Order: sequence, then C-alpha cells, then structure tokens
Amino acid sequence: MVLFRRNGDKLARRSGQKVDIINNRGILGLSSPRLRSLSVGSLSKEQLGNQCLADQMIKRPQINAEKTIGVALHQASYLFKTAMRSAFQAEGHDATPEEFVTLMLLPETGIDHGDLVIKLKKEKTNVARLLARMEGKGWIKRAVHAQSGRQLTISITPLGAKTRQHLLPIVQKVATRALDGTKDADVETTRRTLTRFANNLMT
Repeated sequence: MVLFRRNGDKLARRSGQKVDIINNRGILGLSSPRLRSLSVGSLSKEQLGNQCLADQMIKRPQINAEKTIGVALHQASYLFKTAMRSAFQAEGHDATPEEFVTLMLLPETGIDHGDLVIKLKKEKTNVARLLARMEGKGWIKRAVHAQSGRQLTISITPLGAKTRQHLLPIVQKVATRALDGTKDADVETTRRTLTRFANNLMT
C-alpha cells in the first residue's frame, strides 16, 4: 500500500481497485471508475478537487453498534427468553416463552384465531404451528366458530390455565432480576415505547 499527501493535511491510499481519502473524520471511499484508474502518486489537484470530492465521495457512516436500539432490542429479547427457558426447565416445565405469552393473552371466554394473530403480532403460519403444539400439550382447544361455521376460536383448557398459573411467578422472578435497579416510571416508558415501536412496524 502506498500513501501520498495532498494539501498537506489529507492522505490518499490505493489498495487493489479502491482509492480512499483519509482525513481527521475517518475514511471517505471513492468509487468512481475515473479515480480507480489513477496510478499511485498521479492524483492532480483537478482530479481531487473540491467539486470532484463533493460529487463522488461517499462518507462511511461511523456507527457505534452497541448503542443502537436494534442491538439493544436483540440482546434484551434473546437474554430474557433464554432466562425464561432456563427457569421453566429448572422447575420441570416443558414450555417456551412464546407458549407462555400465548397463554397470558388468551381470555377466559376464548378468542377468534384472527384476533389472536393480531395480539401476538406473528405470521399466521407461525401462530398455527404454535397453537398446534399447545393443543398437543392439552393447554388450548380449537373449535369452529358457532356463528360463522368457518372461523376458528381458541380457548384455554383447565390444564392450560393451571400451567399458566404455575409459569407466571417464574416469569415474574426473571423479570424482577432483569429490571433490578430500574425505576417503575422508566419501565412504563420503555413499555410504551416498545408498544409504539411494534405498532409502527405493523402498519
């Protein structure tokens, strides 16, 4: 790699087929075929003039990934679900976080399949597989809607209600550990923000 100076304060380097301009703000990539064809040391003032830089340089974003909302959501979701699974297993329960959430969202009077899909914010096919698994465990019951004759209704069984009752305090312990040192007001703000976040992505 060869480095050469322009105007005393910027360095350009050529490596393979790429020419970069390096200054105190980082590396700015030049992808122009004209610039790529330049030989090392031959960049003239005209070729690297202000207009050329403005037209053909694309600044590489300087992003601290660890401070982005996407990474924070991914990490928190993964760790919370992992902690839930471990806690369920430790107490002898064959349950997943998704199954627990579904049990919590099922009203005692039952719910239409379509409405449950909306509540879970999942794809219909994924919900169908989830419900089939839960029905196999005896936690829910699926039946044809009495009026429409086609639409399915989902209701929780006595075993499902009992399982929900056993799982709830386990999840509460996990949540207490996760929220240690967090104020109630901050928890509520986070809940509202995440709800808005999800709703925005649903539209």
